[in-house]
Amino acid sequence: MTNVKRVIFVCGTARSGSTILNLTLSNLKQCFGSGEMYAYFRPWRRHHGSIECSCGEQTCGFWNAHGAVSESVIHNELLKATGSTCIIDSSKNLNWTIDAIAWCRAHDIEHNVVLTWKDGFELRDSFEKRGRSDWFKKFDTYHSRFIDLGIPFVSVKYKDLAADPKNVLKHLCDLLGEEFDDDILNFEGNEFHFLFGSAGVRTAVIDSNISFRSSSTINDDELGLSQENARKYEALCNSLQEKDIFLKTNIENTCNWQVPTFLPAWYYLRRVRDTITKYLPFARKPAT
Repeated sequence: MTNVKRVIFVCGTARSGSTILNLTLSNLKQCFGSGEMYAYFRPWRRHHGSIECSCGEQTCGFWNAHGAVSESVIHNELLKATGSTCIIDSSKNLNWTIDAIAWCRAHDIEHNVVLTWKDGFELRDSFEKRGRSDWFKKFDTYHSRFIDLGIPFVSVKYKDLAADPKNVLKHLCDLLGEEFDDDILNFEGNEFHFLFGSAGVRTAVIDSNISFRSSSTINDDELGLSQENARKYEALCNSLQEKDIFLKTNIENTCNWQVPTFLPAWYYLRRVRDTITKYLPFARKPAT
């Protein structure tokens, strides 16, 4: 499996740990982490107007050289340009994931989906540190839409990743058929070119000071959700937990999933918004 050309899509809500999972997987010699490429091709926040690469350079030579192609061939271009057998794409945006799966199928590129997620308290804590209170809306909307699409996936709970990163990453690599490296958590001296994502993780990469942080455990009864939202939350957590990598003996083949002829209304609404913000920078939202 290690010689198969593939893309691994790392999905999840904002603040779910997708950037650091992208980083660690891209530390494998056969992998290249592209980060949140969708923001480069489909800018929708004001800071997306310029490249924010983990290399720390104001002008990234790598993306200037290889990022000028059409979005529909970017994964193929990166596989060729880097000599890697695997691209780690943590764009998360569901429109991008749907479209990119179709592009992979068109170019005969294997692809798998890994979803990383935080429980309610950890996600709420991450949001509140940044002055946000909409954690449940984001958790509910993203995961409900993701699950309804029916895309085969495996899940990684961030709390498990933070507690025992090497064990989780080893198990994930075994499932994906990617060769594991015991040195996967040694980032010193390595060069990365992943786009956007967590600013804190990008800074840590530049400073060679990577760490996994996890909030202390608090009973989910303390989340303050209404009964209806508590039921939604529990059902979603159960659905995500059922796909946990430690409950799986093999990876579900995303290649067998075909993009539906008719997609949900939110997909088309997002396409319209992406088109507007791509060509009208003043319509983009401020950074959060």
